[in-house]
Amino acid sequence: MIRGRSARRVARTKTEEPKPDDRLVRVLARFQQPLRDVFRTYAARRGGAGSLRVVAPADFLRLCRELGASPALLQHADVAAVCRATLADAGPDAPGFDEANLSRALARIAVAAYAAVPNLGVGDKVEALFIHMGLAERLVERARAAKPKAAAHAAVAVSRKRPAEKKEPV
Repeated sequence: MIRGRSARRVARTKTEEPKPDDRLVRVLARFQQPLRDVFRTYAARRGGAGSLRVVAPADFLRLCRELGASPALLQHADVAAVCRATLADAGPDAPGFDEANLSRALARIAVAAYAAVPNLGVGDKVEALFIHMGLAERLVERARAAKPKAAAHAAVAVSRKRPAEKKEPV
């Protein structure tokens, strides 16, 4: 449990929308695919046919618990407050988090979790949260899986570009 000055800082930052900066934009772009994978894992269809996929509030809380943000970095009540604030900003009819709102909610979690570290920018805090949640490992795994495929494609492309060697009679 966070007490004293840090608790007031967390209370103040947990409902504020993080100010976008260049670093935050770069971090979100770099982690776009792992975030999409997390979204697909926890999202469900809400409503009838043709409805959007969203992460329900209960699934967001489960996501934070399973990926280590709660209670390791923030108490469950603080995560729930971020969840409510993000959904309130999305509108009264929002059934849950779409991909963009999921990223916003995780950015708010990062700002609240690392509120006691004032010399970190928002982008650094978000990156630290994503690393803590294991999203960096997903990037590495994806790069390793893509590397053999890319090498095979490059070898095929090179072999197609080479003209056939002519054999000279001896």
